[in-house]
Amino acid sequence: MLNQKKSDLVKEKLTIWVKIANDKETLYTKVQENGRFEFKELKPGQWQIDVSIQGNTDRYQIENFNPLI
Repeated sequence: MLNQKKSDLVKEKLTIWVKIANDKETLYTKVQENGRFEFKELKPGQWQIDVSIQGNTDRYQIENFNPLI
């Protein structure tokens, strides 16, 4: 969850990227305006997940984050 007022997020129109990776491949997707994202045809296995905010200057912080899925 982003630690910032929802009204601020809507005004700013942040670009949020989600990256997942394992030993064989790395995939990226952009979070939609409604907060959803998906990876199509994801293969079974353990994946490392990372979330980044484009242009973030440390104003936002991702809380309750578990990097393994």
